Formats: sequence, C-alpha cells, structure tokens
Amino acid sequence: QESENFWSTYILYMLMTIAIVMYSCASGNEVAYLKTNKVMEVVTTSIKPLPFYLGVTLSIGLTGLIQLVGIVVYQLSGVDLSSLNNLGVTLSPLQPHEIAAFLLLFIGGFLLYSFINTAIASIVNSNDDLTTTLVPVEMLAMVQFFVSIFALQADSTLTMACSYIPFTAPAVMFVRYMIGFAGVGELALSLVILYAAVAVLAVLGARLFSRGVVHYGTMKAFKWKKV
Repeated sequence: QESENFWSTYILYMLMTIAIVMYSCASGNEVAYLKTNKVMEVVTTSIKPLPFYLGVTLSIGLTGLIQLVGIVVYQLSGVDLSSLNNLGVTLSPLQPHEIAAFLLLFIGGFLLYSFINTAIASIVNSNDDLTTTLVPVEMLAMVQFFVSIFALQADSTLTMACSYIPFTAPAVMFVRYMIGFAGVGELALSLVILYAAVAVLAVLGARLFSRGVVHYGTMKAFKWKKV
C-alpha cells in the first residue's frame, strides 16, 4: 500500500546510514593504528599532514563506496522480484537523478563523519580510548536513521529541519527527496550546506591532526599548526 519508491528508499537509506558509520569509523581506526604503532612518526617526516589526512579519508571512502555498490548489485541480482511482489514489496528502478542524489549525499555524509573521526583518532593514545571517544560520534550519525523513519511516513518540521543539518542531512534529505517531500532546489541547498560543513571540518580537522599525530601524552596546551 506504500508508494513505489518506498521500499527502494527504505533499503538504500539504511545502507547509507550503516555505511557512513562503518567506514567513517574505519578511517579513525586506521589513523589510530598507525599512531599506536609509531608508523605515524615515519610518515609525517616525508609527507605533509594535510595530504596524508585527506588521503586516509578518501582511500577508505572509495573502498566503502565500491563495497557498497558491490553489495547492492550482488543482493539485487539474486532477489526473486516475483516473490517480493507477492509479499507486497515493490522495488522500483532508480532514476539517474535519484542515483546522483544517493551518491552525493552518501559521499558528503561519509566525509563529514570521517573527518571528525580521524581528527579524534589523532589525539588518542590507545585503541580503548578511541572506542570511547568515537561512541558519541556514532550515536550522532545514527540519529538520522531514526529521523528518516518518520520522514518515510510524513513530512514535518523536524524532518525538514534535519534534512538541512549537516549531521543528519544525508539520510533524511535522501528519504524526503525520494518520497517526494523535497524538490531539486531543496536537495541542492542541503548539499551546499553539507559540503560547506565538510570543507570547514577538513581544514579544522587537518590542523588538529597535525598537532595530535605526533603527540603521545596529555594535551595540556593546544596550538594550531600550519598544514
């Protein structure tokens, strides 16, 4: 009894949220691994912190995107659509503009949380500390998952506001756009805000990264360092 886009939207927004959480945490874990094994000290002598900071984020993000696309293609190729139709589940084919919206929102959401996690990971001294510090970020990333449940059913002030807040915009705006609650103009505005926040976090995160990767004690004084 739902719209044709309902189940496609439901599946894709869940995959988007889970992938953002998983792969942004993987970026933080990679930085923490390199730091705790003293590899960071060697790397930072031959490459500037900003390119390395961006390289770790983008490489894991590309890996995540390839795996996500592979999982979707593999799962859908093995689905018996006739049996799903009998259950009332209709998977509508995605239009090019819907695929573009999914990719742009996913990439923006991943970069946003990955820059936060890698910056945090650069100042911790052990994996136990990293796990503790990343939990609030993961919980924040999951907020969009629950708000999107309401966005699937009806448009409201809450879902509309969350579709423009960078930390919840990826999944919520995607759902609103797919269901028909938001148009191209609203999607474009949300993307501009999201990528502007990504750019700010990239600069701030790189500065924190350059200060934290070579520090192994308690950070009593904080100074920005050129990257």
